[in-house]
Amino acid sequence: MRWLLDCVLIIPVKDSERREICTWLERTNPSPLHNAAARRHEPRTSAWLRRTGEWGDWISASSPDRLFWIYGIPGAGKTMFYVVIDAVHESTPREELVRLIATMTLDNRFQKVRILAISRQYIETKRVFSGISISIPMANPFVDADIKSFVRARLAASHRLRRWNDSLQDIKKALIKRLKECCERLRFRWVHCQIQALERFRDLTQLTTVLENLPRGLNETYIRIFDAIPQTDRPFVRRVLTWIIGHSQAGWMVLRGIYANVLVEAVAYDIYGHGQPGFDLHYLQELLGCLITVETSDKDFPRGQQEAGCSYNSDLFVSLAHYTVLVFLTSPHILQTRVSAFPMSERTVGSQFGISILR
Repeated sequence: MRWLLDCVLIIPVKDSERREICTWLERTNPSPLHNAAARRHEPRTSAWLRRTGEWGDWISASSPDRLFWIYGIPGAGKTMFYVVIDAVHESTPREELVRLIATMTLDNRFQKVRILAISRQYIETKRVFSGISISIPMANPFVDADIKSFVRARLAASHRLRRWNDSLQDIKKALIKRLKECCERLRFRWVHCQIQALERFRDLTQLTTVLENLPRGLNETYIRIFDAIPQTDRPFVRRVLTWIIGHSQAGWMVLRGIYANVLVEAVAYDIYGHGQPGFDLHYLQELLGCLITVETSDKDFPRGQQEAGCSYNSDLFVSLAHYTVLVFLTSPHILQTRVSAFPMSERTVGSQFGISILR
């Protein structure tokens, strides 16, 4: 990218300007999201697909079905597949992409092409794909085995939960039991959030009660997280979320998240009128738990070089941990819950974020 940029630029530019141009050109670069998902992927999971009969039928040269459609609910584990066409449901307008895939499947000009498509099970997608594809849901015994492996590995790797070594088996059984009871089954995201919550739990005498009352799905999980935030911290959390979401929506910002130091100091300035916060990143993580992700940069900029106008040395970036967090915050459903103080509007968040920047 940089070599090509140097070839086409007709005027000299500074390194900081070159980085800005590269960032702008790479706005749709999926690498940061892929790398983050890969870091969270549990080894030896997602291999179940090759063990299914549907996979064997699809790769067979004699199979008349050239389209393989995998569908599942959010958080079921679809992110970790290497596919030809991923997240069909995220295309806008979705109907055009669905029709294009159907055309490629049925047109004899593409008879040697095998298409693997993954999406949620929307009605129109199901209507088009059902008659022309081999399909398999993410809710199946193979994924059940993967989720159990994921639970075991996460519990074994948790330094915080090792202090409760005698109770780890009870925790594992409770998580698996709740997964089987939930109407929203097999959600890696749900397990991740429960383990993070248990890692912060300190009263071992209440562990049995906690395990017997695990939330039934992601919405209830998010409600409990927000409900546990002290009233005095709620304005702070709302402002933090405004900055995280506003930053992610701004076309001139980078995809990897907002600088952690920038976030903490900017929110302090917004609330208190100065950049000397009475809180830190660790406190923010304690409040929001699995709702946010704090990660290091995987960009190839030389160490120490920052975004234009940024003088911070930290390599930590903060973003929403999963798109379902944004869906929850912007859904009318939140207004009917006990955490109705936290609703967000994508339209107003952008304007609030812009006003904060200009202060």
